[in-house]
Amino acid sequence: MKLSGWQVISSLFLAALLCVPAWAADTDTSSASATDTYSTLPGTLNYVEGQAQFNSNVLNSKSVGETLENGQTLSTERGHAELVLTPGVYLRAGDNSSLKMDDNSISNTSLRLLHGHLMVDVTEYHKQNDIRVKEGNATARLLSKGLYDFDLNDQQVRVFKGKAVVYEGDQHVMLKGGHDITLAENAPRKAQSFDESKLESGSLYRWNHLRSTYMAESNPQYNWGWNYPYWGWGPGWGWGWGWGGWGWGGPWGWWW
Repeated sequence: MKLSGWQVISSLFLAALLCVPAWAADTDTSSASATDTYSTLPGTLNYVEGQAQFNSNVLNSKSVGETLENGQTLSTERGHAELVLTPGVYLRAGDNSSLKMDDNSISNTSLRLLHGHLMVDVTEYHKQNDIRVKEGNATARLLSKGLYDFDLNDQQVRVFKGKAVVYEGDQHVMLKGGHDITLAENAPRKAQSFDESKLESGSLYRWNHLRSTYMAESNPQYNWGWNYPYWGWGPGWGWGWGWGGWGWGGPWGWWW
């Protein structure tokens, strides 16, 4: 039997609907799943393991999806935590670390490292983004996709990949990939190169690498169809149109 064009389209659309994953919260009480999907307001807890808390509220896998509000602190002991700062921007805190959220708006995102060590993995960047991390008396503004490291233990800001500008008083220093700046009191405020291989054995570096790898493997994007008419789901923010209408999606959003 020969199908009409619209019957073919309807069949494809129905098949696509049947392929949509059923999002559900992880029931594992030890840690949150890397593939879970929750509200992605700036400061949303995306993953946690070990000992961590928002202010005095202890975090576990059931806390995933909660948001670190302005003025609140995230702290860890023997543990790690991951926040979504903006779509495609992930903050990962290491052991014995704490940070305070100053501004969790999507266009002006600002936080302060109070103790320890954190990394920011920027997989999506838009010119409207204004993402700032304060460390000591300095403020770093992230300017592109990349991997950024903030370490109060060593009093350093490092850029593994990407670009950032570090402000302190009336001075500013541009940092590109493979460069850092030391914030110790008597250290010169200038960009210096560093050897990434010497940092690869660090606990937070290794944890960040694993989290990035797992998330890349668990968030594929599917698109099929003819030119713009399409149906699909996957990472991305924006809008589009296709057979049946238009839609929008977040980092784990859907389109139809």
